[in-house]
Amino acid sequence: MPPPPAPPAASISAALFEQLRRHLEQELACQQKLLGCAQELGHALTAADAAAITRVLAVHDAANREAATLAAQRTRLCQALASACRLAGELTLSSLLPHAPEALRAPLQRLRADLQQTCLQLQRLSERNLAVARSGLAVLRDAFGDSAGQRATSAYDRRGLIQAPAAPRGTLLNLRH
Repeated sequence: MPPPPAPPAASISAALFEQLRRHLEQELACQQKLLGCAQELGHALTAADAAAITRVLAVHDAANREAATLAAQRTRLCQALASACRLAGELTLSSLLPHAPEALRAPLQRLRADLQQTCLQLQRLSERNLAVARSGLAVLRDAFGDSAGQRATSAYDRRGLIQAPAAPRGTLLNLRH
């Protein structure tokens, strides 16, 4: 004798969990695309390749917009799941996973872990790229300041501490004539 049909709420939540699985796969692909952009941007920054930086940032901006859209969709999907499972309180993927059908639990946990790991890698690379960009800008600022005979009276170093002002130096360019 076949098992009795699942109650409507159970079949709805199973369909929503399957939709969540597919959605997390899309989000993971998008975050991996952003990670690739961050890696390319790091190479372009260290090579001072302005054309590559511009190209990578265009791809990055499109992927970033996609990631924002996917995050909003995931929020709505998780809210629908919480409602179907009658959950209250803080809504996270971790709080939803115990309510997923057994067959989807492991894939959802793997996707959650992969997404979390990818986001951590992306954060580290973004912080590194920011440090490289700031360092390059500091070199340019100092070079232009030196060429015009202007030095900052005080400046912050990478740690956010104020450095003693540098002794005035001669100019490379005479801007008065």
